[in-house]
Amino acid sequence: MPSQEESARQFDAWAAGYDDAVQGEAGFPFVGYAQVLGEIVRLCAPQPGDLVVDMGTGTGELVKLLVDEGCEVWGVDFSQKMLAEAEKKVPRARWVRADLAAGWPAELPDNVHCVVSSYALHHFPLDEKVRLIALWFEHVGPGGAVIVGDISFSTAQERAAARRRWRELWDDEEFYWVAQEALPALYAAGLHTVYTQISICAGVFTVRTRANPLGR
Repeated sequence: MPSQEESARQFDAWAAGYDDAVQGEAGFPFVGYAQVLGEIVRLCAPQPGDLVVDMGTGTGELVKLLVDEGCEVWGVDFSQKMLAEAEKKVPRARWVRADLAAGWPAELPDNVHCVVSSYALHHFPLDEKVRLIALWFEHVGPGGAVIVGDISFSTAQERAAARRRWRELWDDEEFYWVAQEALPALYAAGLHTVYTQISICAGVFTVRTRANPLGR
């Protein structure tokens, strides 16, 4: 797994062509990309003035959709060049350069309506995914949610089939989600999570309430 510095350099190099790579007729792993972002916005149910944070914002495509709904949005990413592309696209948003793994940046507000993330957490193993989502949920206000769209599969069998189908494109250094593994881990961390498969290789996880794994 590359270091954060190496990853940031890779995304800096990809920034100018990122939107072309993930939109239009993109194949694996971005099949259904626009639908995933649309589902995140739908589940967020944004109202004008809502505070929203986008973790791993990339070039700000999800931020743009939320700003168009009247939200006040902060986009967080570790790639300076990705953020530069995002700021050109959505000058009304606020941008924070930070490593997602380092915690909640001091520049961000608290008690936000939603924390959203798209195509970012597959870079982290499952235990780190759970840690980050739990941390983000601590900063969500009443009635809000953490909503994550990413490369994901309902079962391990579906992921294995996808790996065979897209062998030349598959990245064995990534940690693509499997819902049947992730949901119990999230629940054990006290996060009641709902999963929706959107495309053949992507889905959305939504956390709105605390789970009570001890049944108390």
